[in-house]
Amino acid sequence: MWNTRVKALTRKRSRSLLMTASVLAALMSTSALAEPFAYVSNYSGNSVSVIDLATNVVGTTIPNPGNPYRIAVSADAQRIYVANETSNAISIIDAKTNAVIGTPIAVGGVPHEIAITPDGTRAYVALAGLTTIAVIDTATRTLLAPVSVNAAFPNSIAFSPDGKRAYVAAGFGAQVIDTTTNTVTATTAPLAGTGTNMRSVAASPDGKRLYLASVALGDFGLATVNTLSVVDTATNALIVNVDLPGLTSIATDVAVSPDGKSAYVTDSKTGLVWVVDTATNTLAASIPTPAGAEGIAFSPDGKRALVVEPNANSVAVIDTATRTLLPAAIAVGALPKGIAIAPLPPIQPFASFTANLSITSRFTAFGLTGQLKLGTTSNGIKPLTEPVKITVGPYSATIPAGSFRTSGRSAIFYGTINGARLGVTISPSAGSSYTISVAASGANLAGVRNPVPVNLSIGDDAGATSVRARF
Repeated sequence: MWNTRVKALTRKRSRSLLMTASVLAALMSTSALAEPFAYVSNYSGNSVSVIDLATNVVGTTIPNPGNPYRIAVSADAQRIYVANETSNAISIIDAKTNAVIGTPIAVGGVPHEIAITPDGTRAYVALAGLTTIAVIDTATRTLLAPVSVNAAFPNSIAFSPDGKRAYVAAGFGAQVIDTTTNTVTATTAPLAGTGTNMRSVAASPDGKRLYLASVALGDFGLATVNTLSVVDTATNALIVNVDLPGLTSIATDVAVSPDGKSAYVTDSKTGLVWVVDTATNTLAASIPTPAGAEGIAFSPDGKRALVVEPNANSVAVIDTATRTLLPAAIAVGALPKGIAIAPLPPIQPFASFTANLSITSRFTAFGLTGQLKLGTTSNGIKPLTEPVKITVGPYSATIPAGSFRTSGRSAIFYGTINGARLGVTISPSAGSSYTISVAASGANLAGVRNPVPVNLSIGDDAGATSVRARF
């Protein structure tokens, strides 16, 4: 019965709507897009867990034999690359099908960590116990000539934002590779002390700084020094060494927040996560995780840091604003080691978006009809498998992917989102144009006034307009 009332409300609102609003140039913010996915390599589980960051729930577990250690996602979020230690090979997962595609690529050694160039054309693999970096042509899935790293044992790889340089964290130093010639052009100043091992490396978002997490081991394998080295990438000179206190700690992985303001370093021995303020290069906080801490990655908006907890087969989530753990960890496969988070795709603006709007005098219901045309760079909309976000004034509703169903040529949704009962229909029109109708009751539109901002996103396609509503 309620569905019938919603449909009737949609028709009623459509008949009483006023003028079509002009299209504004403003586009949706990144927050309007769907949350991306995180991929966790489960070493003993021989699998990859796929976490939907919108819900913090594992939606899929992908079989991946060979003891996956570290993992990386291409910049276009279409491919996931997994370094498998015991099979000495790199497997590739299709992000659309969540399945391994093709035969894993043998790399001639034990792959420890993998990184993908920003343009996605090559994968660089640190081979444990060797002094070379394997290089894969991702288009042909073949090995290119390896890169010698000056007798250093590579642990970790990061690229400059433009992809022109690869930085390799290794024992007793870090190497800088010119990716055009694939030759080492510089070595950063190593830390003083015997047994120093640079275990992980990350570049700042602007490419001006390099962050190297290092540990110096003393007697009986105990850590004597844990350090985050900050390097100027213009000169390859050491700026400062930030002490990471903890006698039994082992600095393991480092990640820089998307805004570049913080560097997070994990401690696989005690489970600490050190937080370094990059403006002052000082230790700002130490966040304890209950079950070890290895791989770490930030959500694209920087609001969360996800930390792999191998001792609990889980992923801890840190609220970066408060620097505290969220209450519940995310269960994944056995002995997780690495984590990578897919970047958000760039927003594809609608070529045009017009809308009509009617709001009840009590500001609790509205009817919206609109027409949109996709931009020339869009790969199409898929409301059946993509999230849909609708914002009308102060009310906003994100309809999760998979919530729509088909009705003829249309995609329809009926349900309750953010306190309001919604009926939404998206239908194809001519060419790359579509119509949308929304009927809502129980929405909180208190204080709304003309002109009313209306935003719509379907997957990574988005647009905004301003409407003079009828009240």
